[in-house]
Formats: sequence, structure tokens, C-alpha cells
Amino acid sequence: MSLLDVRKLNVRYPGEAPVVCDVSFSVAPGEAVGLVGESGSGKTQTAMALLGLLPANAEVSGSIRFGNIELLGAKPSVLNQYRARRIGMVFQDPNAALNPYVRIGDQMRRILLAHRICAAREAKQRTLDMLRKVGLPDPERQYRSYPHQLSGGMRQRALIGAALLGEPELLVADEPTTALDVTVQAQILKLLGELRGQSDTAMVLITHDLAVVAGNCDRMLVMQDGEVLESGTTHEVFDAPKSDGTKKLLAAAIRIDAPSAAVPFDGADKRAVIAIDGVAVSFRDRRAGTDRRLRAVRPLSLAVSPGETVALVGESGSGKTSLARAVLGLIPKDGGTVTFLGRRLAALVQSRPHETRRELQMVFQDPLASLNPAMRVGDIVGEPIRIHEPSKRTDERRAEAQDMLVRVGLDSELYGRYPHELSGGQAQRVAIARSLVLKPK
Repeated sequence: MSLLDVRKLNVRYPGEAPVVCDVSFSVAPGEAVGLVGESGSGKTQTAMALLGLLPANAEVSGSIRFGNIELLGAKPSVLNQYRARRIGMVFQDPNAALNPYVRIGDQMRRILLAHRICAAREAKQRTLDMLRKVGLPDPERQYRSYPHQLSGGMRQRALIGAALLGEPELLVADEPTTALDVTVQAQILKLLGELRGQSDTAMVLITHDLAVVAGNCDRMLVMQDGEVLESGTTHEVFDAPKSDGTKKLLAAAIRIDAPSAAVPFDGADKRAVIAIDGVAVSFRDRRAGTDRRLRAVRPLSLAVSPGETVALVGESGSGKTSLARAVLGLIPKDGGTVTFLGRRLAALVQSRPHETRRELQMVFQDPLASLNPAMRVGDIVGEPIRIHEPSKRTDERRAEAQDMLVRVGLDSELYGRYPHELSGGQAQRVAIARSLVLKPK
């Protein structure tokens, strides 16, 4: 008997084409099923429908049965008996899923207490144990931290821990390892595998990472434009894909044994575009009664030449993002200098020349947090042009913004949408388009 049985699920919004079309699949106890597809293919909409979390204006039809209970159209009081306790959910965007005003530990404790999973006296210890299980380096400190005080990878691990607290029968995980480095990713996937082995927990794993599906899913569905292109055992789909869309997806997967597409840097003696000399970053520990500073980046130096690509790699919380923000002047640095094309830059971005700001751009880790929710996609991408090239006409800005959206693989119909109407991958491409539209150095 299936634990979850989805039949002819359809999701659409007024005035829009369907985003999920006649999707059917089942999940047996202890089984892991992967939902794979390009961004905007309907994976997340399918996941949200399972728990009744779609917006109020969504038109949903079909059937979603968990055991013997029909969840589609069920009252919130019924759904709340299944959410967290029997069905856990790892959301794609930890920033949107975590309450910015509540400490991480308190948010997790509330899950345990609201669903009566354990007594109040046990809640803190169970939360600390879970934070330890998902690999947070200092559970006591992260327990007391607010979401913005953690790196993206740490927030993701806290979210995974929150979903596992209730020891659910089914875990729906939407891109659970996207923000994690490879070592932590392996640790989390091992934890999910142990959970399945110990308690027969089933899993619906939504991801664009085919390697994660290959190593962790029994069966998989490939989605495109809201429809299921094909489904079968993971081995069957990888070994003999039937549809052109699946073949294209597999062909695009990064293989470590494939020849590199990167253009080798010729090593010529050119003036560095950006030179970082002894830059360090720290943050004040805000706990009362202490002046201690938490070191995010110890003095670090590097230079990037014209045409060169330099990779900054490390585990979540290792200081990568803090260094990038300090270089761009978005946070203060403790010491060191940043030189751009031979000119020493002021520490903070607001003190830098207007032209320099144009030439240094950043693609942020969390696209939805960096996109203005009150602006449409076209205005977001066109805003840098309006600021830095005010003499351009509105139609010229629009044409350049639309061209850049096409170059990052987005349809022109998305021009008028708001960020919340995009998938995570689409929002990331908008953020990339905004950063590239000025052709920074």
C-alpha cells in the first residue's frame, strides 16, 4: 500500500497557463522518489500542494491521499495534524521559511511544543541534539542565534533539522542541499539515509542535482512545463532515457571527467582588476556583557587579473560571503586594503565613486532576499541602467533588460512578474541578469 498517492494533480492561477498538469505518482513507506526538472517546471508547486501550502488564489484539482486520508481540500485543522508530525517539509528558501525575529532554537522548540511531540522540559535538549545531528559547528551558539547571524548553509541545516524534529513518516525536501558545501551535503544525505533505514521514513526529494538523485532515490520523475516527461526507477531513467527533455537534462549534467570548458588563463603580467591585501572581517558578539568579536575572515590576500576566474571554496560558515561583502564595501572590514584597477577603494560602498560601483557587481546567494518584492522583474533588471545611465530612454532600458533576461534563459513573459511569482531558479537568473546588465569589469 502507498503511503502517499497523488493522482491527476493540476495547479493553475487565474489568467495564467497551468503550472502543474495531470501529475500522478505514489510513494511507498521507506521509498525515496526524486522530482527532477529545470527551474519553473512545477516541482515546488507540486510539493507545496502536498501540504496545502499554495496561495489562496491557486486553483487545484485532483487527489492527494496520505494513507486513507484525502488531503486535497482538507480543512487547516486536519492538515495541521499531518504537517511536521507525519509529513515534514524542507523549504527551498531558508530565509523565507525562518522567522527573522525569533531565535533558531525557539523556532525549533515551538514545533515540538505546538505538535506535542515532547514535554517542555525535553524540548531544548532535543533541539540541541538535532542541531548537532545536522552538523552545525556550535549548537549552543546557533541555538541562541537569529537567522541573519548564520551563513546560508547554516540556515539550511537548521531548516532541515526543524523538518526532522517530529520524526515524520514522509519528508518532502525541496532542494535541501543546494546551499551546502560538499562535505556538509554528504553529511546531510547520510543523515537522511539513516533516517529512512531506522524508521522507514519515505522521502520526496526535489532537486536539479542529478548526482543527488542518482545516489539517494529509488525512483524518479522528470518534469517539464508542469508535466511529467517520464518516470521509472532511477537506474532505468539514467541508463535509457526515453524523452528528449530527459536526454537534454542528463547531457547538461556536470561530469568531473568531462573536458573543461573554461578558457585557461594565460598568466600574462596584467594589472589586477581587483587586489585584496590583508583583508579581515569580524563581528561583535552581541551577547550582553561581552566585547568579544567573532572572526569571520582572518587577514587574506589575493588578486584577480583581467579575464581570470578565481574560485573561493570552503564549508558553510568559513567566511566566503563575508569576504565578498567586505570587498564590495557592503560590510566594514577590520583591516587591509582593496584596490580596483590600481586605485585604492574606500572601505564602504557609499563612499566609493559612482562609476566604481557600476564596475563591481555581486550575485547574492539568496535571490529572493536580494530582489525587491514590490518591483516587477523588468524594473529590477532595468533599475541599474536607470541609475547609471539616466539619459537612456524607457524603451531603450526595456530592450536591454529584456535582452539580458533572454540571455540568462528566461522568457520575455516573465518581464511583468513579481519575484514571489518565480521559482527559485528563475529568481536566481533574474539576480544574475541584474548584475550583468551593466557589463561590470
